Formats: sequence, structure tokens, C-alpha cells
Amino acid sequence: MSDLAMEAAVTEMLLFRESGELFALDLRAADEVLEMPPLSIVPDMAGAMMGVFPLRGTYVPVFATYAALGVCQAGPPGVVLILRRGDRRVGLALDDVEDVITVDASQLHRPPSPDGAERVVVGVERRGGELVGIVDAATLVEACAALPSGDIG
Repeated sequence: MSDLAMEAAVTEMLLFRESGELFALDLRAADEVLEMPPLSIVPDMAGAMMGVFPLRGTYVPVFATYAALGVCQAGPPGVVLILRRGDRRVGLALDDVEDVITVDASQLHRPPSPDGAERVVVGVERRGGELVGIVDAATLVEACAALPSGDIG
């Protein structure tokens, strides 16, 4: 099942909401969650980059995630999820981070996706009455960075 062929069948994941939809990514990819800070615009920002903000002596780029996740923007983001990308930090603008959940990879369903498309959502799980898209964190960051600037609002 793509990159979600995890080392363990059961994995702790961070549950988050974007544009009213639920998603989760491997908890090990997450560094911290902050209230959405004021962002500074930088010249020639690429992709879905919204701006940067200072965090402990370095500037962290923040990306809008809704286009890469295939949802329509529902409102301004409330939090930024900080992920590590190599030795750098990257922020993802989200509605909210909700909980840590346990996901059994053997119970996931394949998501619908176009042929040949890089898959950000690698599985789907039902939680109560809602579906949760299981996201590969590295692929999500790459997809956000690769979006043309006109694809975000």
C-alpha cells in the first residue's frame, strides 16, 4: 500500500482537520503544533507557500495544504503543524490538530486516485461516522511545494 507499508501494522498517528475533513499522519513526523503565527511574505514564494515565521532563531516556511489534500479551502487556518524535513523544519497550515490515534494499516482501504498521480492520501479509515484520510507526511510536503502559486488563494 504505497509508502504506508509501515514497519509495524499498528502506528500512532496525529489526527488533524483541514477544510472540515479529517486526515492523519505518522506521529513520528510531527515536531510540534502552534497557533497560527503572523507570516511574513518573501519574494518569489513557490508552490503553496504562505510565508515564513521565526521559530527559535530560524525562519520556518508555512505551506497551505488544502489543494494538495484535494479539498476546498474552508477558512483561515488555525494552527501550524511543524514537521522535520531532513535538518529543516516545515510548517503545514491546518484548521486544527485533534488527537493522537492508533491506526492498523491492515484495516485501511485504498483511496480513490487518478492513475499516475503522486499519492498524498495513502489509505482511508472509518472512525465513527467520518472517514479519515491517512497521509504520507513527506509526500504532502513535496506536493505542497510543487503546486503552482496560482493553485492557492
